[in-house]
Amino acid sequence: MPIPNDLTGNNAEKFAEVWRGQLGVTGGTRQKSGGTSRVLQKNFITYIEIFEQTAHDAGLRGFAQQRGIQPRRAHTGQVSPANTGNNPLTYYETHGQEAAAMVGEYINEKWNQTVTTNNNYFVQRAKNTLASQAEIRPNGFSYEITMWYDGNDIYVAFHCYENKD
Repeated sequence: MPIPNDLTGNNAEKFAEVWRGQLGVTGGTRQKSGGTSRVLQKNFITYIEIFEQTAHDAGLRGFAQQRGIQPRRAHTGQVSPANTGNNPLTYYETHGQEAAAMVGEYINEKWNQTVTTNNNYFVQRAKNTLASQAEIRPNGFSYEITMWYDGNDIYVAFHCYENKD
């Protein structure tokens, strides 16, 4: 799949790829396949939403300004430990993996809800916003996630913050 339009063109500077890899997603039992579920390997490509993330990461503010992005006002939910490395995007590699895992869980859930009625729940190349912000992951962070599904490739844009509530 080509990169979604939301991540390219005039928007390209607002996003930065931080992780890509394969994860397995499980399809629900299908009557067509004899009632068995199967694990499908999908390619996940994750991007940090630079503008949104500047509210939660002082270390990313200078990087954003270099790209011509005026940073957001700082919020109380900041990343911890602080992002102080030479390349502020490196900090988000593990968060990209976590966001991809959340999308994989979301896909599993939706597929398993539609096992007898729909073989492909997702409209290819359509933007899907996950209702994930209130969820605190085991790493203590909350994520806001948008995904684009296209068969083998799943693009994920996110921002995150440590949730101390």
